[in-house]
Amino acid sequence: MSNESENTGYVVEGRLSEATRGYLVLWSIGSALLPYSEFAETARARGLDRSMLPSLRKPRAAFAYSKDVIQGIRLETLSELEGWDGLVSQQIKVNVLRKRDEYQISILRKGRMRGKKHSESIPVMRMSWSPPEGFNAQQWIVDYENSFWDDETMRPRIEEINQCVSVEPYWDETEIDAGTLLNLRNRVESAFRSYATGVDSDMLRRSTAKAMEGLDAVAFLSGRGVSYVAKEVNGEETLPTLEAFSEIISVFSRRENSLDGDYYDADGNVRVSTIRKSNLRILGYLDGERELEYIRSDIGDTLSMECGQYWAQVVKTAEAFNDENVEAFEKKLSELQVKRDGLRTRIASITESIGGGVNVRGELPPDLDRRLNLRVQGITANRVVQRIRELAVV
Repeated sequence: MSNESENTGYVVEGRLSEATRGYLVLWSIGSALLPYSEFAETARARGLDRSMLPSLRKPRAAFAYSKDVIQGIRLETLSELEGWDGLVSQQIKVNVLRKRDEYQISILRKGRMRGKKHSESIPVMRMSWSPPEGFNAQQWIVDYENSFWDDETMRPRIEEINQCVSVEPYWDETEIDAGTLLNLRNRVESAFRSYATGVDSDMLRRSTAKAMEGLDAVAFLSGRGVSYVAKEVNGEETLPTLEAFSEIISVFSRRENSLDGDYYDADGNVRVSTIRKSNLRILGYLDGERELEYIRSDIGDTLSMECGQYWAQVVKTAEAFNDENVEAFEKKLSELQVKRDGLRTRIASITESIGGGVNVRGELPPDLDRRLNLRVQGITANRVVQRIRELAVV
């Protein structure tokens, strides 16, 4: 590298394994819902570990999400209706009867009645979680996911999980247009299948964050969705994992809203809410003094924040001390020790990966220090006080 490069440094894209100390990873997850099958096929082709992919959600959670697909749907505006004056607008409203179990589907009507503005909600359908007797919906989800990773596991039929959802007239005597009932039922069942067997943006965002954590990534305070990942973690190159995960996210991005296709959806809503695309971009971070100063500063701030969170937990634990149950309290202290040791290892590993020079706060903030001192003064068990004091040192 030239003298000028040594003084300034730079971030590069391409040839990342050459002269690179680590990587800046810029990632963003847009909005989409993708079949799990597409993730699994891509992951297996790249040799990506299954644990880095989102697991499918619980079937009742998928059922709860499926109600949102009909919330607010606009129905035909009525030109006349008995008791109403003039036009009457109609839309679907979904109310919770039992969370994740039962929902009331109503038609919300708005217009004028007796010369004044008026609205009323009429229950017309009941949406229920009702698996057939003897059917284990959660086991179906487990078997479905396993079938993409274990060639000996038979993939269950989609029709089986569909039986868990019931959309029927609200009461036996409730009158509702057969076409409307069929339309809403089809929408709910389709959404349920998609949510039960698919991965959405929240799930992918959590798994990406988990993957970054597994690579000992440090999130930059200067920008959301930007992390620094060392070139090696525990002697293993991190680039292959980053590249594989980048491909996983690119699969997701192909299903997002884009500028292609119609502007409005079937219900008259604007389809294009954003042109942001999901991506994970990997930039090689070189050894320039300016760039290392930037990264050391951000890493120092992030690790200091993690220390602050740890110290706050130490103080909170100390303040909850009960001398009538010392044994249980010492178990909590042991859990804190595991966290403290992990934090120490993380700080040392990351600092070493960029050649040192990271300034991490080493003492408790004054307010936490005062609270800790005040609490330990009232603890008579010396061994407990000693352990608390030791745990307060990172």
